[in-house]
Amino acid sequence: MASIFRIKVFQIALVLGISLVATSLFISHTQAQSSITIVSESVQNGWPDKLDFTFEVQSAAQINDARLNYSLGSGRSTAFTKGEVGKLPSGNTKVTATIKTGGTSYQPPGTLFTYWLSVGTPAGDIEGAHKDYLYLDSRFDWKTDISKENVTILYHGPVRARAQLVLDSIAETKVNMSPVLGVSVDSPVRIILYNNVVEMQPVLPFVSVTLGSTLITEGQAYGEQGVTFVLGQSNVRGVASHEFTHLMVDKAAGTHGGLVPSWLNEGLAEFGNLDPGVEYDKSLANALRQDHILPISQLAARQGNAEDAILLYGQGRSIVKFMVNTYGPDKMAQIFKNISSGDVLNKAVTKAYGFNMIKLENNWRATLGLPPITDTGLGLAPTQAPIPTVPLLGSQPTQAAASPTPKPSANGGGGGCTALGEHASTDVMMLALPAMLASGAIFVRRRKRNK
Repeated sequence: MASIFRIKVFQIALVLGISLVATSLFISHTQAQSSITIVSESVQNGWPDKLDFTFEVQSAAQINDARLNYSLGSGRSTAFTKGEVGKLPSGNTKVTATIKTGGTSYQPPGTLFTYWLSVGTPAGDIEGAHKDYLYLDSRFDWKTDISKENVTILYHGPVRARAQLVLDSIAETKVNMSPVLGVSVDSPVRIILYNNVVEMQPVLPFVSVTLGSTLITEGQAYGEQGVTFVLGQSNVRGVASHEFTHLMVDKAAGTHGGLVPSWLNEGLAEFGNLDPGVEYDKSLANALRQDHILPISQLAARQGNAEDAILLYGQGRSIVKFMVNTYGPDKMAQIFKNISSGDVLNKAVTKAYGFNMIKLENNWRATLGLPPITDTGLGLAPTQAPIPTVPLLGSQPTQAAASPTPKPSANGGGGGCTALGEHASTDVMMLALPAMLASGAIFVRRRKRNK
């Protein structure tokens, strides 16, 4: 009995000892944490290359290292950059860190950075408070008085009425496309309105000097950051609605945006376009006349020539219009719900419609008087690369409305873009080179969608 008692006393003492050690460590960590104060901090906007952060930290504990943590826009993911630690004459610690925003680390102006400092001490890592910094193109004094709910138009100069038109266009697009995609973009969105090509060109990802001198980007959207560029020329209403639809597609697909093929992404953006042009219709009509309608499996990513790149938009909008009008917007929303859970398109379509992509394509082809196809690879390839865009699609064409192969217009259309899986690159623009050589200039719309 005495032996059992001694064992129990030992067990109690052991538990108390562990508790005391844990409490001691907790107190030590708490004391260290409470003794660290960020005395001052500053952010230097080094657009277009970087953001420089400087912190003065007061600490009773030794600071061994530091890092700057940050997330972008929607906060889907976080990253960090190593901080440099040094001593100030006051005895406080100076921490500096840089977030690169140019080149291969490109981030668009309009990106909201949420950042927080983390320092390493003998008692463990200690994090500072989370703060926000809005990264902007520092050349202009941006106005933000045109906003509604979660959407803010950033503009400069005497273009307030144009900024209001963009905001109204986005509000209308939300109403039109929410039932189709089953989502509404409720996180903060910033639309950066540039007044002319000269202003907008420096904010775009790198393109070669030769091609960049002949290409004009009218719109570009970045899903994770919740940012869209809109060129305030030509058809600003069409550009704004097209680009905002891309943000809605990105939201609907969630973290599986790479499973959305280009024909579906651009087709939906054109379906949501409030003021489309007719060039894509002409391309589709001409393809019908020449028996050059492409299998959907060939429209998952970028095309090898300019004519097929244009046709992707014509076919994309035609197929999307057929899907929504024939089977209803709720089925399209269900397709995206399936995609957001990780289903490839063929599986997502089969769950929603009860038949696969081959049947869907053949049903669409029948409406155009085309024979069925039997390609078993249809609809399985995800989007991998961008496609150059030209003026936008209008109403659906008929074979009787066929016309010669259109040249990309230098006058613009309804506003479009390229569904980028990553930043635009020189080889992307090369796809439009044959058409550029023929016409001398081409309007290209591009977007960025994070995977």
